[in-house]
Amino acid sequence: MAEEEQRRVLLGLHDNGILKMYDMLAKQKGLHPVSMLEREALSGELRGTEYDFCIIDPNLGNPGARDISFARAVRDCIRSKGHDTNLYVMTGRKDSYLDLVDEGFRAGLKAHSPIMEPFGGI
Repeated sequence: MAEEEQRRVLLGLHDNGILKMYDMLAKQKGLHPVSMLEREALSGELRGTEYDFCIIDPNLGNPGARDISFARAVRDCIRSKGHDTNLYVMTGRKDSYLDLVDEGFRAGLKAHSPIMEPFGGI
């Protein structure tokens, strides 16, 4: 019987504490976490590899900005590849959070979202 492939999560978070927390939680859930700290690297990884989960900060590489264009680009990349990746966008800005929700993203505020929400009940 073939061994089942381990589920994977791509983490694109620049807040080191949150990154470490989600890395640890992913491992506890039996997922294989992969961290990318730059937009270009994360986008390239998504173009070549399918992930079960992707948790990103829309301001990766540009902390504090009100800009969700990176989240749109990641969503579009996932859709264009036909992947079934569960995308969750986590921001520290309430205005960015509201922008994300208005555009239909699964999103959370860093200080206020339930910790396991990005993993969708696994």
